[in-house]
Amino acid sequence: MCIDSANVAIGLRNHGLALDYAECVGVIRRLDPKARIIYYGPKFIEAGHQRFLGFLKKLGLKLRTKEVKVIRDGGEDHRKANFDVELAVDVIDLSKTYDTLLLLSGDSDFVVLVRYLHQKGKKTFVLSTRGSVAKELVDESDGYLVLNEWKKVVRPYRKNHPAVKRGN
Repeated sequence: MCIDSANVAIGLRNHGLALDYAECVGVIRRLDPKARIIYYGPKFIEAGHQRFLGFLKKLGLKLRTKEVKVIRDGGEDHRKANFDVELAVDVIDLSKTYDTLLLLSGDSDFVVLVRYLHQKGKKTFVLSTRGSVAKELVDESDGYLVLNEWKKVVRPYRKNHPAVKRGN
């Protein structure tokens, strides 16, 4: 499973929700105890975010992080930490070790990756939020799960969620 954290977080936050990583990982582990779960997301220096990343490591996720790049555009600062290339390279590099990819993202850039995986005989299921998923990604995938309607793995969005503060 590959988690495009920015895409998932923004999509869910638009619905007042957040991904409950512990529940999500628990569901995946019950389905496949050996599943590889990779988190792609920015790295912030704030202590709360460092605790969050530690929490994800304790859950057994492999972390792919990088510093956020600030791009100044006409006096406005835009923060970016795109992981499309890293995610695609990992998915292709690891493709001999799995039959099915669970992709937590709605980014249309991944349509090419899904087509490539189909040519290699792999299945791809997309998990994303309604309103934040590209139609062509849904159409190209082998299945689509509406993440914001999967009540077991989402929770109401709250900044500084207690599970992260405790480091659980």
